[in-house]
Amino acid sequence: MYMKRIIFYSLLLFTPYLSSKPKAICIDVEVLFETSKMRAKNYVGAINALKYLKQVGHLPNQEDLFKQLTPVPAISTQLTYNDNLNMPLIFSDWLINLQTPSSLIKAIDTYLQKSKLSAIEKTIFNNTAHMMLTPEELIDTQQVITSSQKLIEELAQKHYQVYIVGNWADTASLQHTFKKALQKCNGLLLSGTLHFLKPYPEFYQAVLETTQLKLEEVVWIEKEPKFIKQAQSYGLQVAIFNPQKPKELVEQLKQFKLL
Repeated sequence: MYMKRIIFYSLLLFTPYLSSKPKAICIDVEVLFETSKMRAKNYVGAINALKYLKQVGHLPNQEDLFKQLTPVPAISTQLTYNDNLNMPLIFSDWLINLQTPSSLIKAIDTYLQKSKLSAIEKTIFNNTAHMMLTPEELIDTQQVITSSQKLIEELAQKHYQVYIVGNWADTASLQHTFKKALQKCNGLLLSGTLHFLKPYPEFYQAVLETTQLKLEEVVWIEKEPKFIKQAQSYGLQVAIFNPQKPKELVEQLKQFKLL
């Protein structure tokens, strides 16, 4: 890992940027897909959520889940983020496939049962973790962001290489369920197969090595604030996706002379 990091930073220091426009776009997986709150609620349980609200004072949320699962023992030391929150390392194990979903679910269940949390908190966190870590359930909660799919189709028509990249454990379920949405992409380069997480430099280096692209040939479309900050600190060319203002991304890509 450390050698890859040295190589990556060497490329940043000694590879001059070309004046020509990029020829490839790496789009974070969460720019194309989002979680359907309605479908996710079906796995958590509406009645359970109301019981949680009555006891805790607010509906179940990701911050509560991450906070409670942070102490669960894990193998990975790679820390990553979601919605600007630190993810528990047990989820890093999941995202780079260091443990099977069944072993991860068992570890979380064992930890929760030994905790001093209430019965409804244990139920909510167990249900949510099970949904996230089971490929069939997680993929069932996902939906395509229409504006992003249209953008990919437009970029493909202009003969750019388009890759979906990011932190995602199970590539097969994504390819199978969203075959149509991904048909214009040149490939999926995800943490589950690369075994590195964003925003570590080794992840970006692995993408460049796999695609045989140079730094100056790629624009990275990012959504997560901490990914944006880190990628920019590495000197990467970054366009920012705001799901509330998708047209802003188009304007940024025009500045890169991609549209």
